[in-house]
Amino acid sequence: MSWRGTPIWFALGLVLALGKLAVGGMEAWGKADRPRAQPPSMPGAPAASKPASTPGRTVKRKVVRAPLEPWPVPQPFCAPEMAARIKQREAQLKEREEALQLREKRLAEAEREAKALADTLQAQLAALDEKLAALAKMRTKRIKRLAAVYASMSPKAAAAAIARMDLDTAVQVLFAMEERRVGKILSELPPKIVVRLTRGMARAAR
Repeated sequence: MSWRGTPIWFALGLVLALGKLAVGGMEAWGKADRPRAQPPSMPGAPAASKPASTPGRTVKRKVVRAPLEPWPVPQPFCAPEMAARIKQREAQLKEREEALQLREKRLAEAEREAKALADTLQAQLAALDEKLAALAKMRTKRIKRLAAVYASMSPKAAAAAIARMDLDTAVQVLFAMEERRVGKILSELPPKIVVRLTRGMARAAR
């Protein structure tokens, strides 16, 4: 064995020695901590006094706890003020609901009235359209009759009558005639009237 390993063996021996000393000390401490056996007391002998507590020893004491008080029963939270607020809120909601119902009722009535008015107006418009169609048909017949009358007249006499008509009626009468007859009548009219009539006929033909 070399001298270099000596410090290691020495340290190991020292550790083992210290461990034995520690174990021995703990055993001695445990024996000292154990309560000593009391010899049996003789009849009539005074009671042995309890050994006084030595420093370092722990004396266990019985802890006496006070009885627990019962947990208070929770009371329902319904203060008079809260109840009054709830009642007031319910009244407000009821009033608002009644107002909404009344508004819906009025809207429904207004809708029915508007629908009835629309139906009435539609019926009136339909009747008016029928009347206008009848008037247009009557006017067409009248124009055709006038055209037939003016076509049977001489071009000079027909031109004199057409010159006194309004532009729309004159144009419609000329449209209802034959083109050859229209040319003869226009040749008897002044140039200004001819220009107006030809422009009106051009617009009506579009």
